[in-house]
Amino acid sequence: MTMFIIPIIVIASMLIGVFLTIFIKRPSNVVVLTLAKMEKGDMAAPAYLQHGDELGSLSKALDNMSVRFQSIFKNIRQNVSAQ
Repeated sequence: MTMFIIPIIVIASMLIGVFLTIFIKRPSNVVVLTLAKMEKGDMAAPAYLQHGDELGSLSKALDNMSVRFQSIFKNIRQNVSAQ
């Protein structure tokens, strides 16, 4: 009986690991990659996460910040060209 329980526990642990990788690590990587693009000056880089959790909130905040930065840069360019 225990010979069957141990493989089931191992398989269940592996499935939990895959689940965590898919549903936590990948979305956080999207946010990290978006921040890396913004760091290099690409303020139009959207995060595109539609999650209802903290990562979704962070992604939405990044997208809003990106839009705000684009607006600020546009205003700066207009003011510089007007002078």
